[in-house]
Amino acid sequence: MLGNRAWIRLAAAPVVVALAVTACGDDDDESPMQSFVNEYCSMLSSCCESWGAKNDGGATCKTFIAYMSMGATYDAARGDACLEYMRTAQSEGKLCTVATSVSTTDPNPCQEVIETAPSTGTTQPGGTCDFSDDCAAPAGKTANCASYYSSDGDAGSGSFVDYCQVVTPGKEGDGPCSMTVTENGSTWSSGMGGDKVLEAISCAKADGLYCDQTSRKCTAVSADGADCKISEACATASFCSSSGKCTPDIAIGNACEKYYSDCVDGAYCDEASGECAKLKAQGEACVSMTECATMDCTDSKCGPGFGSGLVQGMLCGH
Repeated sequence: MLGNRAWIRLAAAPVVVALAVTACGDDDDESPMQSFVNEYCSMLSSCCESWGAKNDGGATCKTFIAYMSMGATYDAARGDACLEYMRTAQSEGKLCTVATSVSTTDPNPCQEVIETAPSTGTTQPGGTCDFSDDCAAPAGKTANCASYYSSDGDAGSGSFVDYCQVVTPGKEGDGPCSMTVTENGSTWSSGMGGDKVLEAISCAKADGLYCDQTSRKCTAVSADGADCKISEACATASFCSSSGKCTPDIAIGNACEKYYSDCVDGAYCDEASGECAKLKAQGEACVSMTECATMDCTDSKCGPGFGSGLVQGMLCGH
């Protein structure tokens, strides 16, 4: 995701990280942040045994979050909403399921509680990197660990080289661009061909733009009915159909194209019926991961979502 600041997902996410917490002392001296962590970890510790792990009363959870904090900012209103959500789930016997489920359709208030601190990466543009967080970001800009294909030079013949790249939000006509940012913050990389570009442009769908792979410039998205080659070039809630036209996302119950992500949010193209159908919840029968809201079909049932085991490992003792 672009940006040096992003809301960290606590429950219902692959990683439980980044809350600044000092060592827990007397309850009377707890800050709102410490109080949140204590209750959050204590509630989830009750699930550890059912996950096949050790219930250590939340100690592992608290230690891990404190270790990973590094200056994060706590939003008390969101924290209260998260805890209320968890209390309700616990009263309904669903806490141990929602705690590690990574659903694409079930918003969870625990997903937006903590804001990360700015990146502390120090690698300058052009330097080698493994992750975007390795890279230094100038004020008002972001940093990205990009790749280019080198036929010789940096990494020898026929190799991909990862390097730090500064990324600036673009306006229509700006370039060279390297990625399109969707409304939910995810990115579609457009690459830079064989070039090593130290400063690139990102194009935001929220601004009605995408990164055109031919011109390498931020370009206005096309209206429904316009010619297209990729769905990225079409307006929000539209896709590029097999006929090469921008087309509105298809509603549940209507015919869809098997190999296209052409259904509305919360739906998938059912191969058997040839129609858009509602994504299935955890525990429902499935054939492929595309049918599940968690994007996890294991043993013919929709699972909790990839990364749930990692979450459990962070929450529980061993």
